[in-house]
Amino acid sequence: PQLRRSPPVSAPSLVDMAAATAELSATGRQLVARAVPRSFHAGRRSLPKTWGPGPWRRCAAAAIASRSWGVVMDIDGVVLRGKNLIPGSAEAVRMLEDAGVPYAFMTNGGGVTEAVKAEELATLLSIPAISESRVLLSHTPMRALAERFRGRRVVIVGSKDTVAVAEHYGFNVSGGWAVTPAQLAAGNPSIFPQSFGSKASAPAVDVNAEGAPPIEAILILYEPDDWAMELQVLTDVLAGGRPLGSGVAPGLVPLVQVAEVFASNP
Repeated sequence: PQLRRSPPVSAPSLVDMAAATAELSATGRQLVARAVPRSFHAGRRSLPKTWGPGPWRRCAAAAIASRSWGVVMDIDGVVLRGKNLIPGSAEAVRMLEDAGVPYAFMTNGGGVTEAVKAEELATLLSIPAISESRVLLSHTPMRALAERFRGRRVVIVGSKDTVAVAEHYGFNVSGGWAVTPAQLAAGNPSIFPQSFGSKASAPAVDVNAEGAPPIEAILILYEPDDWAMELQVLTDVLAGGRPLGSGVAPGLVPLVQVAEVFASNP
């Protein structure tokens, strides 16, 4: 049989999709529950116009029929462009909010806590409040590592408020179990040929002091301000001993990597 080329379809805007989603949530759930099992899955391809505009009706109807769905949005390029709202994005999110549609924000950005980002989004979108549980940043999965490395020394890498993020997740910053490259460089001047004592916001840490615990993991939560110093410190952690990264005891070769590396947004 001769194949027919489908007419071109232009992608709807975020507002169009949100409008369709809101309409489907408000008026279509009962219709779908009754009609989809009998007609849609039986081969029907025409749906009521009230189920949303254009080519998205069929997909949206099938999604509602699953009875387990929501909307996950990127932030940069979808809701915001730089620090400015993309036209229509605030209206689209409010449509989802008003319709009771579950939604969340997911981004490869970070450097702040989920609560701070949620408050920032709520202000920009003119929404009374957005729960931090609806915001997934690049380093959000690292929250689970805090318990794993409790009582074990780790290096926290990243700019902005990364240290505060790590502390919020449960890493022991004040107790010296979670340290930064700047702290290590300040406490071990031979690691890097420049002094970084002024860059360390916490006390210098001599990781080669007698009885110091080895560094067991490197956590790159967010991109740092100065990769030069960070890379030198992290290389020493991965390859060094005594007991910097416990890679090898003094006098023994070859060096081996023992410390684990976790990177969320390198």
